[in-house]
Amino acid sequence: MENKFYGDNGQEILTATDWEEALEEALENGAEYPIRIYEYKPKEIFGKNYYKNFLENFLEDLDQEYADPDADFTKPTEKMLEAAKCFIDIMREEYINFWLEKTGVVREYQDKNNYIEMKE
Repeated sequence: MENKFYGDNGQEILTATDWEEALEEALENGAEYPIRIYEYKPKEIFGKNYYKNFLENFLEDLDQEYADPDADFTKPTEKMLEAAKCFIDIMREEYINFWLEKTGVVREYQDKNNYIEMKE
């Protein structure tokens, strides 16, 4: 999913795909200058080492169903870790995430052609 842009004009759904489109939407919805436009990006859905937690939880579920009840939980092998990392990497690439978070970049438009870009 690509970055989205939002003019502080009460929209509930972010649809603009660039700064200018967001400014046009804000103006169409009755906003007056100065207008602030905020950049958003898709929120990262898996942390850096998420695959380790994923694999540990998966193995724990397997052990509860199929392992010796008196044995310790199964420890992940290198091959298991590699497979879990590969799976999570593919999910990161293929899964379409619609949750967005602010990038911290804001443009305050004084008029259509003049703006100040700043970090929040």
